Amino acid sequence: MPSPLLPASSNDATNLHKASPTSSPPPAATITAVIHTTIPIPQRETDPDLDYEHLQLSLEEAFFLVFAIEVIEVTDPSEDSEHKAAFSIQDCWLKFAQASVARSPIAKTISLPEFQLEPDNLFIVRYVVYHYYRSQGWVVKDGLKYGTDFMLYRKGMVFGHSQYGVRVIPCHDFGTLLNNQESKAHSALSMQTIQPVMSPTPGSSMPHTVYSWQWLLSLNRIISQVQKTTLICHVVLPQSITPQQLCHPRTALPFYSVVELGIKRFLPERNRA
Repeated sequence: MPSPLLPASSNDATNLHKASPTSSPPPAATITAVIHTTIPIPQRETDPDLDYEHLQLSLEEAFFLVFAIEVIEVTDPSEDSEHKAAFSIQDCWLKFAQASVARSPIAKTISLPEFQLEPDNLFIVRYVVYHYYRSQGWVVKDGLKYGTDFMLYRKGMVFGHSQYGVRVIPCHDFGTLLNNQESKAHSALSMQTIQPVMSPTPGSSMPHTVYSWQWLLSLNRIISQVQKTTLICHVVLPQSITPQQLCHPRTALPFYSVVELGIKRFLPERNRA
């Protein structure tokens, strides 16, 4: 049985060092001093708006959240915060409609007190289409990137690409369209029966000259190149609506109707009968 290890004495350590001249000397003792210091950490400002991201809604998106879902309130930032009151649904309807006219060239000749709401108001026409597709379950986003008014997503932007590009075109009622088609039967372009109006795209105030085949094919070529389908959405304007009915969305929206037209590019090598 091996003997237990015993601590060596100082003489044994000296003799061991002499017996092994090639061995390295014992390491010197190391003294480590630990100094505890406290570094002050600046406190983060407790600003309630510090972590909020900037979110900018279009007029149609904001009004849908106010009117259809009732999840937000719209206020005037110029008013005193203590006495600031949220706009009613009718106030938002009128102010948004007035804002859409204020960014067009015709607003230079119209003063604010003289503003009169018309059935072909740009905000109303666009909101009719926005509300229609939202009620169908589509996620509607702005389509300025592709030259359209709206882009339709099945679930949302984070779940996949959009499937349709929507171009909004206001037009008269069906009776007026039929009369125009009969009177202009010699015209090869039936789209000329749609009267051009101010562009409903935000930031674009130039009037459309005509809705020609060149315009339509150019739009469809852009949309088809990104694997989407072009939708021409006609908003039929009411002809027998009163100003009182037009001043509130609950009484105005039932007078509008939507007619959709899907367009796909014809390829002879793919679409042969």
